[in-house]
Amino acid sequence: MNPTKTLLTLLICLLPLLVSAEPKILTCTNYDVEDRIEWIRKQAAEDAQEYGEDHKLIRMYRRAIDFMLETGWSFRTEVIFDTDDLKKEASNPKAEMTQYINGGATTDGPVSVSIETTPTTISFLRWKKYLGNETLVVNRKNLVASVAGSRYECILKDIDTSANKL
Repeated sequence: MNPTKTLLTLLICLLPLLVSAEPKILTCTNYDVEDRIEWIRKQAAEDAQEYGEDHKLIRMYRRAIDFMLETGWSFRTEVIFDTDDLKKEASNPKAEMTQYINGGATTDGPVSVSIETTPTTISFLRWKKYLGNETLVVNRKNLVASVAGSRYECILKDIDTSANKL
């Protein structure tokens, strides 16, 4: 077999592996449990006067407090994205976001969100039906993020896609 042809065939087969992007998962956690529990207790007290102590809403509040005390966090957001989407050339980049609320007592998502990048930040923009726009802004250098003024600490990990069939 022709060595040039062999090299060319090998290059064509390996090129997609060399230029493929790395799927990542960014997990950002808010550890401000005390303020969240205080807010829930105030809300529960107001709602208990209207609905009674044994109403399902009040039980939901208690469950949320238990989850936060057990996990040690109030909010967690996971974003799955492709590193190619962080390049300026990316057209309408998207990510998949899942939010865990009250220590994981409630889950919202996954939903598709938009990505905006600058040299220092990555922003994941989500529209919520009753709340309007919500943006997770992540500092690229220290992986500290914020949503509506609340501080989140983030970790970034690779996603193993080797078992994917599609």
